[in-house]
Amino acid sequence: ANLCANHLGQYIFGSLANEPTTEIKKWFSKQNLYYKNLFKTMKNNLVKELPGVIVSEPEASIYCIIDFKKIGNENFDSDEFVNFCAEKGLVEIDQQLFTVLLAPMKGFYKNSFIGKTQVRLALVESAHLLDIAPKIIATLFKTFSKF
Repeated sequence: ANLCANHLGQYIFGSLANEPTTEIKKWFSKQNLYYKNLFKTMKNNLVKELPGVIVSEPEASIYCIIDFKKIGNENFDSDEFVNFCAEKGLVEIDQQLFTVLLAPMKGFYKNSFIGKTQVRLALVESAHLLDIAPKIIATLFKTFSKF
């Protein structure tokens, strides 16, 4: 169900009403498996690149939370890290420059201290770019930590 769907969404959901439930369930299962594999790979590669980092295992979203509290210093601030990545964070891989766009979690919680060491990473890029994201994040984190 989608409450208050926009104009385009109304057409999409209207067309789904004509699809057999079995087909929708097959599609959903396929999507679920695809994202579970992406998350598993992302988590394993982030932990390999940054031992001690905490990575959430979402069940109903297409983003994960990366928590640097065990590996960052006590002054680590997710807002500053996200800004660093967006403004200055460039990592060269195969003669191309990359960065990541992350979202700080400080504003997500009522108590912003809880999200001080956390960022959100949406898994919305191609599998190739998501495969290199852990190396980019690790490199940017290590560079940022030197400041």
